[in-house]
Amino acid sequence: DNERALARAGDDPKARRKVKRSEAPKGFVHWDDKTFERLIQAEPEPLVSRFKVTADLVASVLSRPDGAHVLKDLLATNHDTETRKRTHKRRAIHLYRSLEAAGVAERLRDADGTCAGVRIGSLVDASGSEVERVRFTSPLGPFAIEVISSFEKDTVIYPLDVVSVIEAVIDNPMAILIAQEKQARSQEINRLKSEGVEYDERMALLQEVTWPKPMGEELRDMFLIYKQAHPWTETWPEPKSIVRELLETGETFANYVKRYGIERSEGLLLRHLTDVWRALDKSLSIEAYTEEVEDVIDWLAALIRSIDASLLEEWERLAGLVPGDRAAPTAPKIEAAGPPKAWKTAVRTAAFGWVELLALKRHDRLADRSGWTQQQLYEAMQPYWAEFDSIGTDAAARSATYFQITEEADRWVITQRLADPLHDGAWRLVIEVPLAESIDTGQPILRLVTLGQI
Repeated sequence: DNERALARAGDDPKARRKVKRSEAPKGFVHWDDKTFERLIQAEPEPLVSRFKVTADLVASVLSRPDGAHVLKDLLATNHDTETRKRTHKRRAIHLYRSLEAAGVAERLRDADGTCAGVRIGSLVDASGSEVERVRFTSPLGPFAIEVISSFEKDTVIYPLDVVSVIEAVIDNPMAILIAQEKQARSQEINRLKSEGVEYDERMALLQEVTWPKPMGEELRDMFLIYKQAHPWTETWPEPKSIVRELLETGETFANYVKRYGIERSEGLLLRHLTDVWRALDKSLSIEAYTEEVEDVIDWLAALIRSIDASLLEEWERLAGLVPGDRAAPTAPKIEAAGPPKAWKTAVRTAAFGWVELLALKRHDRLADRSGWTQQQLYEAMQPYWAEFDSIGTDAAARSATYFQITEEADRWVITQRLADPLHDGAWRLVIEVPLAESIDTGQPILRLVTLGQI
């Protein structure tokens, strides 16, 4: 810009002196030939070891036939100081004990009872065959396994809680979380204004509003107990709801990006989805998997593949798989044979998410997802609120008693009954999932057909 301004001034010294030069943007680092020459001639900076012992490192090395010897050699010959090496050795021992406690590591012994190696993975399945290796994507992988093992697997909310635990132990995608917090605060301040709350009190209350943190208190309490037995653990779980929110709302990737205004962070969102998929697919013990959890994994893989298959192909190559076995080389779409089974879990979760929005009277958010206007939703629910004062959202309301799916040739028809105080289920949502359109987009599209009393 400065060069163009000087060129316009020509050779007149006075005009050149009057040229207003643009300032470099904040954080700009100047770079030219002199900088390059200075770097070449300067003394090189000393290399500093960044070696760190993690659960995945211990598990990956010990999974080799000579894993125990290799790990000992690695801990003894890395480039850290002797003091740091001793710390690494103690941490490796603690992490291995964590893996044993989590049920994903087992010492093998010969006929004399001598340790003959270590098996890393989910041990063996019911037939006695060794299952696929577990790969930890977070230092808190063993903690996640222990927490998930304490859940009741036959509950409707189990798959969502598994997702929440995995999201809590994965790095925070801060740009997305800040967008969630900003929207939550905007909605809260509008609510407080409508209730006539004074400005100073509103500002104080807003400090407590942050992004959604499902199971926040439960995970904190569980981690305090876990840390007593694993005092070397430094990383704390950080609850968040991104994949879980997509499951509960049934939103498409594009709608989610648009709602939070994170167009510049689409790559970060896609990376987070991939990290969660990889953790769900590789970082749990075999006992943690249920049919519903497998459905969530398949749904998430299909969602990622419909956006960008390259990330899945990258991880498949790293795992020694042939990408073509799981991902088509062309633009990914659901097979013409029909929608994947995982969609049933997704639409059931999304339908109940709509019930929760009705219970909160959040017609604005439901209008964004259902195809109805806020006024239509308000008018449809007026008779209900005239008769009842609440809508149930507990475990009983989530049960299959209140949910029905009818599969037709070209669509699914979802009937989600509301758990009113009389428990007669007379009020219901009828939702349509057009299959052809959904298959084209790679994910289920939900449209509200009717809302009312039969």
